[in-house]
Amino acid sequence: MKKKNKTHYYVNSSYGGLWIIYLLSIFFGIKFKKLEFNLRDIRDHLGELIRVKIPRKVLFEIKENIIQSKEYTSFTNSNWEEGRISDYIEKSILEGYLNSKNNNYPKILYLINVVSLHNNKSTNKSCVLVLYKLPWYSILMEYAQSHQVELKFVRSLELIHYNFKNTLIDLLKRNSQLFIFIKSLVKYKINLKTTKTNVAKLYLEGRGNVNFGEDGYKSDFFFVNNSQILPATIAYRYESKDEKKLLDYNGIYSVNGLTRFYQNKSLSIPYISPIKKYSNTLEHKKLRMIINKYKYDKSYWYSFFKHHKIKIHLTWYDNNAEHMVIADAIKEIGGIAAMGQTSFYGYKSYECRTNTDVMFFFSKYSLDLNQSLGSKNKYNIITGLLSDYSPSLLVEQAQKIRNKLKLVGVKKIVTVLDENSSDDPRWHTGHELQRENYSHILNKVLEVPWLGVVFKPKKANTLRRRLGPVNELLLAAEKTGRCIILESSGKHQSNVPPLLAGLAADVVIHGHLHAGTAALECALQGKPTLLVDRENASFSKLNELPKGSVVFNNWQDTIDAVYEHFQSQKGIPYFGDWSTIINELDPFRDGLAENRKGMYLYWLLDGFSLGLKREEILAEATDKYARKWGYDKIV
Repeated sequence: MKKKNKTHYYVNSSYGGLWIIYLLSIFFGIKFKKLEFNLRDIRDHLGELIRVKIPRKVLFEIKENIIQSKEYTSFTNSNWEEGRISDYIEKSILEGYLNSKNNNYPKILYLINVVSLHNNKSTNKSCVLVLYKLPWYSILMEYAQSHQVELKFVRSLELIHYNFKNTLIDLLKRNSQLFIFIKSLVKYKINLKTTKTNVAKLYLEGRGNVNFGEDGYKSDFFFVNNSQILPATIAYRYESKDEKKLLDYNGIYSVNGLTRFYQNKSLSIPYISPIKKYSNTLEHKKLRMIINKYKYDKSYWYSFFKHHKIKIHLTWYDNNAEHMVIADAIKEIGGIAAMGQTSFYGYKSYECRTNTDVMFFFSKYSLDLNQSLGSKNKYNIITGLLSDYSPSLLVEQAQKIRNKLKLVGVKKIVTVLDENSSDDPRWHTGHELQRENYSHILNKVLEVPWLGVVFKPKKANTLRRRLGPVNELLLAAEKTGRCIILESSGKHQSNVPPLLAGLAADVVIHGHLHAGTAALECALQGKPTLLVDRENASFSKLNELPKGSVVFNNWQDTIDAVYEHFQSQKGIPYFGDWSTIINELDPFRDGLAENRKGMYLYWLLDGFSLGLKREEILAEATDKYARKWGYDKIV
């Protein structure tokens, strides 16, 4: 908000809000203008994206300020130290995404930086950011002041609706049985009969890749197919009739989330210090909301696990605190919670803080990074890269892609790996950054008759729309026969393993160094793999790789280097070579990580079938793993 030129900027507005703006401008002459900005331009003085800096650094500082504040400590009690309650509360307070409709800490911290940068470019004087008040708002005010931004708060017009909704939910929650019944009906609409069994089961939290073929394509069941685990001991939630039919055909115990209610009077539940029971502060309301969510989610999962005889819960999602309440719930029935690392993280991120019984990691580097976040996993198991499905399953398919390109005169092949993008570049790096992943190499392919390209998009089903005018280039390149795009897609994103595209190429390029999992898959197979660091992820482990032969700052330099490499007789020395750090990222490098994970999970299930207690099962399975793969592979 600028007082001097009397122009007021807004970030978003409802339809009604736009009418109010119009009326204020007509009758009072107040000027309003939408604040335009792009996420890829919001950087600190060192050039780091604020979107990356917030979870890497800022949220850790904010968390410490919150838990040391009087508004936090006055509500705490010893009950919060039971199980994972304290960690659950701390992570829940700071959850949220930039593109969320509701205000949250990551979003507001980002907007403070947006306003600060906008102000510096215009007046370089203090400005005011008006928003709805959040709990621990004084901490936000201090952060804003350090960026020469003043915060002012208004009362939300949605409070009446919000309070009515929360009041209704609180009333329902007083009857846990009724709440769980309603939650089941609302969340799970498809209800097809599954015959219950008494065998101990592992509940697999899937990623939508219901694939049982031994084809190397992405599959939630790869570790099942390559271990002694029986399909009947795997529980998996279906989302359609066809999906249930496929699960049933392959012997999987299919569930839809419905459960009977099971009372457990000894169920450990948190509470707020009785001294502050009737406090009406925002902090008290926030903590009460988090604790109520923990309490009733725990009751639901306890009932769900008990109803279906589930003894192991396996998930992959670490960006929120839900895995912690699930881990506490399954412990109440003597079960075990496990989680597998799915993405490579080259730097600290508060979003990835975990607290579970068993955590599977790519490497000691990944494990150490996770522990530096304050994670408290009981057993940490090093398996190697879990998304590195057996390369032998993909070699023949990759060769077919190569042969197809060779038939039209291609001598050298480049594979390009990308990320997803959203329509609103204010909350995501945007389509323009993704279009660069295609336009530079496509222009080169159209220019050089012996060059071919294979694209493996992350989100294939929306790619051509997101490419906009660049799609014309793509179509022109496809007509030459020297451009192939792997567009097969799963439920949420591409189901094509990046390694398939990598094995078909002479050089692989990943357009985003800060998200290097796909690039790592290819580098582990010895493929020359390049990284383009346009987001300036200077704190990433991957930025230790050699500049000018592995890491590049822009696409033009990358394409020029690739062309020089292909044209010179011996190529650029150590081009795309990750040997300086590759062993730190995966100590096995054999494509058998899912097999190792499956073996460990089989030992856990076997322990339950023998009637052993959870602590005994965990200790014995971990000891077996250490004796087979090395005591340096467990922590």
